[in-house]
Amino acid sequence: MKAEFLSPWPGLLSRKLLRRELYSLQKFDHVVGDWAPRYERAPRECRFLQLEGKVAGKTLLDGMFQSWRYFDGQREAIREELAVSGPSMTAICDSAWLDQVRQDSSVSVHVRRNDYLHPGNAEKFAVCGKRYFQRCLEYSRRSIETPTFYVISDDINWAKSALSAPDVKFVSSADFRMSNISDFVLMANCRHHVISNSTFSWWAA
Repeated sequence: MKAEFLSPWPGLLSRKLLRRELYSLQKFDHVVGDWAPRYERAPRECRFLQLEGKVAGKTLLDGMFQSWRYFDGQREAIREELAVSGPSMTAICDSAWLDQVRQDSSVSVHVRRNDYLHPGNAEKFAVCGKRYFQRCLEYSRRSIETPTFYVISDDINWAKSALSAPDVKFVSSADFRMSNISDFVLMANCRHHVISNSTFSWWAA
């Protein structure tokens, strides 16, 4: 059975104003949430709440769920759930770019900056800098035969100033009809990945 996507507003309102009372109006058997990301020594040790025995019947999952352990053992089911394929893929993403990343030893490079630099966010999220991405590209050049890097970013001008090279191509969201999902589909079709500290690029990879 496929999951259903609900409007985020009940969850947002209940957390901001009424704790979780609004959920009861939707008559869920269970409400399971994980709203506070907490990193200890490494992202692999991110907060993890056991869900066994809770996810049954009409259950609402609401939160960030950033630990890989939530999805351990369910890789293929989740990939099938999130798959974008066939005519819908070419309707979303430019077919010329898709053809390129499928033919090359393609490496997606996701550079996320803009919202991480907003007041308040800069203290919460570490922004991956020029040295991080340059080291990732150097490692990929040593490890992959003739890689082509496809840089996808919400700050494409910064990325161009930091990462320009003969084997690097820059993909602007302005090239696509739909920016976020187009970026996601293009990254997911690459063979290798350099990700930011972002679940957006993690899920695409």
